[in-house]
Order: sequence, then structure tokens, then C-alpha cells
Amino acid sequence: MGAQRCEPAGMEFAARSGSGDRVTAILEGAEEVEARYVVMSTHGRSGFVRWRLGSVADKVVQGARRPTVLVLPQLDVVLGERIGRITVALDGSALAERGLAEGERIARQSGAGLLLVQAVTAIVPVTPLGFAASYEEANRAAVESVETYLASMAARLSDLEVTTSVRTADPRTAIVDAGAESDLIVLASHGRRDLPRLALGSVADAVVRSAGWPVMVVPAEEERGD
Repeated sequence: MGAQRCEPAGMEFAARSGSGDRVTAILEGAEEVEARYVVMSTHGRSGFVRWRLGSVADKVVQGARRPTVLVLPQLDVVLGERIGRITVALDGSALAERGLAEGERIARQSGAGLLLVQAVTAIVPVTPLGFAASYEEANRAAVESVETYLASMAARLSDLEVTTSVRTADPRTAIVDAGAESDLIVLASHGRRDLPRLALGSVADAVVRSAGWPVMVVPAEEERGD
């Protein structure tokens, strides 16, 4: 059924079926055809505190050597003529920048614009009021540091349409809000397959369940194929 839906969109496709473990079948199939991406729906059940997108999706994300695009089944995703904007979540680490590399790849192929977003958690003073000014200065310095970092990332992509956003908020809220009008949100994974958490902590779990668009999780040990 899924393959048949590709036909009206004018896409070439090959349908394969197999028996046994679904996770193994998906991962081995992706390697066999040297897939650029793995795309799958998730259960995305609410009420789970940690990374629980459904057992199959969870294990595929952990085991995939290629980016995995996750879509909640209730999303009314409409295929447009082009991807307009991609939101890339950064945290200042080289690991998170792997997501930027993938976002750049798609932007160059599709003509999409990039929005680079990073959250800054404000320091809330809990000491006597006389120290409030120093906390404000620390918050201002943190924001300025992130602004400088994002500007340096954008400068590397000067031939693309790139905007940046520094948000003083919880990372989950910041990413979802920033990506509200995007066609795709990109996050980098932790890179350790024995741990089901992501580089941005439990952020990806909340983003996938809250975002109105597909979310791409990029593994740290990705085998790139051009």
C-alpha cells in the first residue's frame, strides 16, 4: 500500500517484503540499497517521559547509519513542489553540527532556506537581590556568545539563504517554536548505539511529538553516500 502511494506523486520506487524482525529488515534494506534516508512513521504516544517513539522507530533510530526522518501518523503532511525552509537545531558542539551538514545538503539540492536555532537557558538568580545585575550580565554574555557562534556557522554558508535565532527558552520549546513554519527540523543523534538518548538530551522526543513537521535524526556515525 505504501509503495502504491508513491506512484501518483511521480516517484520511482521499488517494493520489498520480508519476514522476521522488522527493525533488522528496515536497517538491512537501507544498507542494501544504500539509502540516503530512512523515512518512517512513529507511534509518538504521549505520556512517556523518555525517548519512546514506539519500539520499532526507537530501535531504527539507534541502529541506523543513515539519517532517519520521523513523522507522526496524525500529521497531515502535504507534499509541496519544494522544501521551503529547514530548521537545524544546534548546541555549539561538533556533534550537533552533523545535523547542519545534512541540512546544508538538502538546502543545496532543494533551494530551501536554513534557520539555525540554539536555545540559551537563562540563569535565574536565587541569591540576594544585590546579585541580580551579575546574573543579567551572565545571561547577556551567554546570548552574545551563541549569537557569535551561529553567525560563524551562517558565514560558512554565505551562498545559501541562512537566518539564525537565539532563544532564551527550554530547548524543546525553542526548537518547536522556531520550526513552526518549517518543512523539516533536523537534530543530531548522540552517536552511541547503546544509549537511546540524543545529543540534545530528551529534546528530540518532545520535538517529534510536538512539531508540526517531520523531524530528521542524523546519526553521529553516519556512512555518507553521494
